[in-house]
Amino acid sequence: MQAEFEAQMEMEEQEEEYPDEVEMQQEVPEGKRKSKVVVKKKGCCAALCPSKPECLVRLSNKLEVLAEHPFFEKFIIILILINTACLASEFYDSPDWINSLLDMMNLFFTVVFAMEMIIKMSGFGFRKYYSDKFNIFDCFIVIMSYVELLMPGDNSSLSVLRAFRLLRIFKIIKSWDSLRILLSTVLDSMTAITNLGVLIMLFLFISALLMKQFYQGELIDDEGEVSRYSYSTTGSALINVFILLTGEAWTDQMIIVMV
Repeated sequence: MQAEFEAQMEMEEQEEEYPDEVEMQQEVPEGKRKSKVVVKKKGCCAALCPSKPECLVRLSNKLEVLAEHPFFEKFIIILILINTACLASEFYDSPDWINSLLDMMNLFFTVVFAMEMIIKMSGFGFRKYYSDKFNIFDCFIVIMSYVELLMPGDNSSLSVLRAFRLLRIFKIIKSWDSLRILLSTVLDSMTAITNLGVLIMLFLFISALLMKQFYQGELIDDEGEVSRYSYSTTGSALINVFILLTGEAWTDQMIIVMV
């Protein structure tokens, strides 16, 4: 009796720590090996409805296997690339048949990505699904796609939401290991890049103060009129120094200050 009570208490502790997946030990008579029974999670509504039918439990587990299959992920990536190519093929004053074809493709991809979201939600469960930031981002894109479809009129102000679907291509980072490592390296170096940006801004500020001291007042161009370039204030001096750094129309400023 004491052994059964301890086994039950251990099972309850495991259920509290791991609500999605519980491992239980079955007590068997001596002389036989102990068998380990793994009770997998029961879909997305196991916590809300623990007595759901077994068929739905098996369906949820099969959907989880499908969503985690490598071929399913590659298939979704191929669809994302095709969707990106369709969005890139739009151009001004395009023929009606191209617009109709792109609208059909838009509806097709919207339905397919919505089905992908439903499959992952049903298989993983809401807790596991929303623990992945890529899934949250994908859910937002799917919702915005349906908002765009439900808005009346062809020239709706929310038609710009279609551009959000281009960001779905960043899901490739999840399956592309080398690109993910490169992106994580870039993000880790943001601190050094921030320090470099502060140093550049300090250089711009010092250069603007020097230019304001040297060329303070109105500058006259070669036509005898007041130039649009001015170093009278710190703000205008910063703008002009930035123009010089970009190499845009720096010769105009050089001629003006030499006149």
